[in-house]
Amino acid sequence: MKHGALKTLSGGYGQYSHNVEAKIKVKSEDERNKRVYEIDENSIKINNKSIDKDKFYYVVTNDFILVGGDGYGMLNYTKQKDSVKQIFEGRDMVEVFIDYGKQITSNKNQDNDSNPFSKRKISDYDKSVQQKIIVDHKVE
Repeated sequence: MKHGALKTLSGGYGQYSHNVEAKIKVKSEDERNKRVYEIDENSIKINNKSIDKDKFYYVVTNDFILVGGDGYGMLNYTKQKDSVKQIFEGRDMVEVFIDYGKQITSNKNQDNDSNPFSKRKISDYDKSVQQKIIVDHKVE
């Protein structure tokens, strides 16, 4: 999350699911005037529950990030074998996005679907929906 906050101004920032929240702020600047970010660990929540450091969590990403792209070396499953595992590789991302777009814009009742992503609807992406990842870029 820290790495994603650092890249916010460049457009390479982390994207988080609607059920994830956290507060990230600038702790200081280093000798090269690069911002050093700090996460309020008590603010990190998934489904309104604090992170349990003894549990494993799934991260969904693309193959570029999965091999350390955009500086996400901590997610490189070929080098971080003790902490990162590739669990599932899906289909072509464009096809997945097309299918997802069709799903969230359909009028079908999806309450009984076992896929958690199917419970989303297009209005969930409205600009008025409150963002839960708060990044404060002011240097203290």
